[in-house]
Amino acid sequence: MHKNNKLVSIFMSLALFTGCASTISGKDEKSLENNYSSGKFIDAAMVAEQALGFFDPKTGEMADVTATKVENALLHMNAAEAQRLSGNKERAIAHYNVVDENLFQKLDTDFITTGYDPTPHEKVLTNFYKSISYWGDGDVDNARIEFNRANERTRLAVQRYESMINEQKEKAEKKSSKLLSIYEKPEIAELTGDWDVFDDFTNPIVTYMSSLFLASQNGINDNTAKDYMERVQQMTEGSDIPTDLFSIKDIKENKIWIIAETGLGPTLGEKRLDIPFTHNGTVLMLQMAFPVVEQSENSVVLSNYTVNKENVKFHNLNTMDKLVKTELKKRWPGIVASQAVQALAKAVIQYQAQKEAGALGGFLALAATSAMTGADKTIWKMTPNEWNIAKFDNPKKGLLEIRYGNTIETVEMPQKASIIYIKQATPNSKPLIEIIEI
Repeated sequence: MHKNNKLVSIFMSLALFTGCASTISGKDEKSLENNYSSGKFIDAAMVAEQALGFFDPKTGEMADVTATKVENALLHMNAAEAQRLSGNKERAIAHYNVVDENLFQKLDTDFITTGYDPTPHEKVLTNFYKSISYWGDGDVDNARIEFNRANERTRLAVQRYESMINEQKEKAEKKSSKLLSIYEKPEIAELTGDWDVFDDFTNPIVTYMSSLFLASQNGINDNTAKDYMERVQQMTEGSDIPTDLFSIKDIKENKIWIIAETGLGPTLGEKRLDIPFTHNGTVLMLQMAFPVVEQSENSVVLSNYTVNKENVKFHNLNTMDKLVKTELKKRWPGIVASQAVQALAKAVIQYQAQKEAGALGGFLALAATSAMTGADKTIWKMTPNEWNIAKFDNPKKGLLEIRYGNTIETVEMPQKASIIYIKQATPNSKPLIEIIEI
């Protein structure tokens, strides 16, 4: 009986390592992802809306968008983007406003850990998508607000991550000063060793479009517009992008820019490592798991984009894969520290179980700690694979044609200098096309 009581106590301690339940069932989450990747955006939106409690499938009634619990931030983002791609801008912006003006604020100030905290790149994209929608509708005041928020969020991300990383390191050092040596383990270092990353959290497409916006509104001599474009040019140094694409001097000279946001973004997998560690004279096995970036193949073919039957010459600006790796690389010390602290605590419990309850206790504790060891693989799956850009003289007459599946989406070329912003997730999905006159 005494041994059983100790086992109960030990496994109650292990229960502290279990995470929060998802705010959407696994079945519904899979349905949402399948609908999105199949181009069934309205169906994807309805899955998210129902999970949030806004859509009643029996009556078909849809409630107004309001802020729900902070753990639902990602669900709101999914509902927003699926609605945007369905052409429902108003409801999309309502969802994005909820996360941007309410839920993100709680996550940023309270450091809530019970739900998924979207990464800086994901948060910036919520502002960016709103800015595109507003600008396309001619609402330049709100577009300016969202561009400003996106750029400010980028700037503040470095400060916030530094604080979180330092906090995790302090926790690790309090547990054992030797835990800090975990960073030097080659099997951990090699997980991110060959990643190609940016210097900071700047997303080139957001900065590029911010520059075009400021130049179009304030004139080509706007210093911030110039600085932004120079920053993008620096970030893409060594690429095949012509210098002309970084010029804002001709923004009023009847040029056409086409921005193609295509494909499905990366997902996160998991790499598990067992590392021996000596603690108080006892060798313990630290069970850790780290996120690994898994690249999705972009099957959207840009040769299906034509103007007056001629292929558009695109140049790759950046990929979501590089943005995700940049974010993970920046907070890698915090991820390692957090995993090390949890692994040590579980290893100590495993040691105590074996000491107090014998081989059976040790075995059960090992099985339990192994099952509870995992990396956070949550990621916003409605981001693209990449962004490509093109610029050319406005033909004024003719058609932009985009082939998807067995259909061709046709758009008349605008008469004035314009940005045509396109998002197409898969080859068979209908592209969202925003025409922004500048």
